[in-house]
Amino acid sequence: MKKITYKVSYFFKKFQIVSNKSRQSCFFAAILGLIKSGKVQLPSIAEAMKESRDTIKVSSIIHRLEDFFREVQFNYDVVASLLLSFLDSREKIRLCIDRTEWKFGNTEINILMIMAYTSTTQVPVYWELLDNKSGNSNANDRIELLKKIVELVGIKHIGLIIGDREFIGHSWLKYLKTNNINFCMRVPKNHSIQNKEAEKSFITDFDFNTNATLYLKERMVDGVWVKLKCFFSLLKAEVLTWKVHI
Repeated sequence: MKKITYKVSYFFKKFQIVSNKSRQSCFFAAILGLIKSGKVQLPSIAEAMKESRDTIKVSSIIHRLEDFFREVQFNYDVVASLLLSFLDSREKIRLCIDRTEWKFGNTEINILMIMAYTSTTQVPVYWELLDNKSGNSNANDRIELLKKIVELVGIKHIGLIIGDREFIGHSWLKYLKTNNINFCMRVPKNHSIQNKEAEKSFITDFDFNTNATLYLKERMVDGVWVKLKCFFSLLKAEVLTWKVHI
């Protein structure tokens, strides 16, 4: 535990996530309590924070933690820097953009998130709570989130960004291509594509007799020229997808 305490102390000194010193002390103790207990519930963390010689009650520690998380202002740019420090700096980072949603009681929680990863480690970097209940993110949501990472690490250190079928659309794809950010996005099979002769087609227009992979160069998707890779499976036609990349 001494070694863990030293490492946590090192990161707290290097990354000032919380500016107020008393809040830093509380946060530091809470992180150690979380590691000791192995749980995220406040009562478990508070119990681990309480030293045997202390007379303070666990309930008082819980109230202190509740006040902390209710009132503290985290510097999320510093949080992102901390998380990215766990990645291999010798590699270009790859990004994955995704959206997740669930209900907490009657509350709809809808989160747009960007993960960063190298060959051995994956970390969440930036996230945004969407206020559209269970709706998809829009281009501005994605661009603003990605801009934060670009400002933090620079475009030259981003190897690729990938996303599922909802992450298409002209403004989004145009932003990626204009800024020379390599990308790979899945495209729904009923989404139209266009060749240089301005002829539109769909994935169902192609006739496959066996399992195959089809490469198409210079195709327009949502007004942006890209390359396409089509995977076709006779056994699992429902997973047939298009992927877009520069």
